Amino acid sequence: MEHRHVRSRKSNARSRMADTLSRRGAALFLSVFRKGSQPAPRPPDCTVAVWLRRLCVAVLILLLATTSGAVSGASAQPHRPPMGPEAGCPTQTTPLPMPITLNVTLQRPNAPPPHPSWAVPVHFALYPPGDANTICHEWDLTLDESGQWSGWLVLFTGLYDARLKNPHTLRNVRRNVNIGGPMTIDMGELHEGDANDDNRVRITDFAILRSAYFTDEGDLGFDPRADFDEDNRIRITDFALLRMNYFQDGDIEVSLAAQSIAHGMDAVDVCVEPPAVATTIGETFMVTVMVKAGAQDVVGADFDLRFQPAFLQVVDAAGQPATRVEAAGPLSELFNRVDPAAGRIRYAAGTFDVVNGTFPLAILRFKALAATQATALHFVYADVVAPGGESVLGELGDGTVSITQVLQRRYLPLLLRSG
Repeated sequence: MEHRHVRSRKSNARSRMADTLSRRGAALFLSVFRKGSQPAPRPPDCTVAVWLRRLCVAVLILLLATTSGAVSGASAQPHRPPMGPEAGCPTQTTPLPMPITLNVTLQRPNAPPPHPSWAVPVHFALYPPGDANTICHEWDLTLDESGQWSGWLVLFTGLYDARLKNPHTLRNVRRNVNIGGPMTIDMGELHEGDANDDNRVRITDFAILRSAYFTDEGDLGFDPRADFDEDNRIRITDFALLRMNYFQDGDIEVSLAAQSIAHGMDAVDVCVEPPAVATTIGETFMVTVMVKAGAQDVVGADFDLRFQPAFLQVVDAAGQPATRVEAAGPLSELFNRVDPAAGRIRYAAGTFDVVNGTFPLAILRFKALAATQATALHFVYADVVAPGGESVLGELGDGTVSITQVLQRRYLPLLLRSG
């Protein structure tokens, strides 16, 4: 990636910095003690003051030579700034520790700060103004639960373009940041959806999301790169964030990275229709999962519905056992899987457009296997999301099915009375 292109030189830069600082520190110490052994041209009290000042400077240089090159908070993992900065980077004799605060906004429509989902790693780097290929300084940091980082960074003071990126967001850039003392840098809102960390949102990112859909952290196949809202599971809210930023590329100018604005949302209901079905053993029947959005625009929905496999079997239109249900309505299928043994149906659908009103989400066909007074079609999970990724789920409506024995017809002999 563009913002990691100089890391192959990092170890050499670190070695040069340590060696150079060590030589400077040693030379300064020798000069101090040599001067201390020569006759003093000044009064004794002035000589002591000069000697102490030189000693403090030497100690500071030696400390810089033996540290990591940055004085920072516990959440920082800094890279050493080069001793000889790249062309275009600010230069001074010695880099200085500088107190810096970074403010970052994340796309978390359902988890406002402070929240654990905001405490994510970011890569922060300083570039010469107008040059996106030369890194002057770079650090790996971790934000707190409010999207902020504060600490000390060792750098050359001057004018920079500041860039910041999370592994599954696009990169932001704030131009012409003049760092000359303690300061706060607002790095804007990071746009989610860059699962493969190539600084753009495309079909490859959707493929990563799709392959991990309906997995939770710890599940086989869970991929944290697709967990855009950092809730430790891959669901329709992650699709909504990818959809919102689809076909975008970084770097995004911070002045143009408008923050999400919360609007009034209407609740959207999801239900099984008809809500009650009466049938007999051996018969097949159909129910529809409906979305009732009214005027609320939505871009996706998903659900996890359970049924009792002792009484019901999912079948296709021909009445044969099936491991998928039938897609329906204006949303395109994203995930479709039936686990017959567990009695579980998981389905998701979305669109890069927006839809509203009342519409079908999926058609479920069942075959009745055994008699029961009532067996449930129960939602253990469902969600509907608006264009900004906000959950707008309202009420859930389960279904019930009653199954009876097949009535056996009996024919009685007809008796005729004679005249």
